[in-house]
Amino acid sequence: MPITIQAELIPPDQVRPDLPDGIRMIMLTDAAYKLRTQVHKAAQRELNKLHRSEYLEEMISVSNQITHLAESYDQAARAIGDRIGEYFLRAQALEKEGQVIEAIECYEKILALHHYPYLHAERLRILYTKLGRYEDALRVCRSYLKTLSLLKKVWPKHPNLQQKEKWQAWVEKLTKKLQANHA
Repeated sequence: MPITIQAELIPPDQVRPDLPDGIRMIMLTDAAYKLRTQVHKAAQRELNKLHRSEYLEEMISVSNQITHLAESYDQAARAIGDRIGEYFLRAQALEKEGQVIEAIECYEKILALHHYPYLHAERLRILYTKLGRYEDALRVCRSYLKTLSLLKKVWPKHPNLQQKEKWQAWVEKLTKKLQANHA
């Protein structure tokens, strides 16, 4: 008797739509991973009951079913990642061409998505500081700190969380710089 994988799943577009896409991307990737591992473990119990001659065929069938279930989550995560990657590549190209304001616009789009790698936020902070736009640099730092707090909720041991002190130090430096300029 063939093993059929049945699962009631939330469609990928309904996975925490209240969170920014950069954080949702992590959750979608995690959902696909959990589907692959946890459903496979559950199916393995059924597979172990089979005779050796049926095992391989059913294992392939189960694997294909699990892959199919996880694929929609992978695709949704990849779509977000691709969009962020396009913004980042465009920003880098614009920056190399000396089109700083246009590059800033692309980096800002990534910042708004709360994407957790920090390079876009770092570039924004540096560019705004070079332009003397300290309020914007401060806003970027605070926004990235918010991203880290969101990240901590969905991935408590992510290595980027170690960046928190660095970003808090930038908030302090920029705040002092602003206060000195207003004095």
